[in-house]
Amino acid sequence: AERAADQAIRQLPMGTAARTEMLRLKIEAILRMQQPDRAAFEFGDLAKFLSSPYPSRIAALGIRIDLQNGKADRASKTLGNIYGDDPFRTSASIELDLARLEYLLRYQAEEAGQWINAIEDRHGLYALRRAEAIATTFIESRSPSGDLDATLIAAQGRARLRRKDTSGAAKLLSSAAGAEIDSQQAVTYAIEAAAAWIAALRPDKAAKVLISTSTAHSTSRQSAAAHFQAIHIFQTIDPDEVESLLRVQLEQWPRGPIAAQSRTWLQKILHSENRFIDAAELVCSLPVDEIDERALSDISAAWRIAFHKSPNDSLNDLTRRFHQATQSLRDSPELRNDYRLLCLSLIH
Repeated sequence: AERAADQAIRQLPMGTAARTEMLRLKIEAILRMQQPDRAAFEFGDLAKFLSSPYPSRIAALGIRIDLQNGKADRASKTLGNIYGDDPFRTSASIELDLARLEYLLRYQAEEAGQWINAIEDRHGLYALRRAEAIATTFIESRSPSGDLDATLIAAQGRARLRRKDTSGAAKLLSSAAGAEIDSQQAVTYAIEAAAAWIAALRPDKAAKVLISTSTAHSTSRQSAAAHFQAIHIFQTIDPDEVESLLRVQLEQWPRGPIAAQSRTWLQKILHSENRFIDAAELVCSLPVDEIDERALSDISAAWRIAFHKSPNDSLNDLTRRFHQATQSLRDSPELRNDYRLLCLSLIH
């Protein structure tokens, strides 16, 4: 096959784009056969007929040949000439960006994850898949390491997922979520890991990674939703945990639509167990600035039920808990009068 390719190349005119491309493809094939010395020799012959700067595909090929031959300094110099002092602001082809990724994986691994993200921003999803494939191949060719960049771990996990290895993907994506420093990205990895665990028929592990990551990165805009999703999973696998998890949800993220859903859910649980005082205390747990006319009506109704349903011999304890739960109303100048009206309504 190679002899036939050489014959076809010889028939093409010297210096033409077609001949150059055929030679490049031949050198690519040699490099993939793990013959970097021979690839370097062939590249040297090709370069004689090219003027500098080389076309981007040729330049990228030269960088990869240098990397495989251990000539890091020359590869670094070439990349420096192309990208300058700010690679993220330098426009370059997919091939050059991927060649730079190979350099970073070998010599500056701590920067590789950020560069993978940049490749997606610069060239789109197809380029991201190629970058992830390169990172995965690099990682799998080396001994396991505990200090890999989270983006590289996630890339390996996503590659496993594309190969339908849901369990292996879930483990790697969970590790990426644990290793990631950026809160938003960590929760994104956790959500991906949970989906993989669900596909692997391990909802318990899906819930675990969602809870651990969302609570560790509670400032992420996705954290409340991720934690709430975990509670839904627990409703199926361990309903006894739901109440405590809902209370964690409300403690960590007391505002917004998910908080409202959590309070409603928890209130239904408490009512179903005839824990009317607990339910009334829950209604009072709203942030003060979110207590409007409707909330005041709900608070009044909940405490009327609590006083009506509680036995007479628990009146002292009930009154004490009422005063504790409604302290925010008493302390707020805007709500103090509403508190007095609430007390009067309970007396009557």
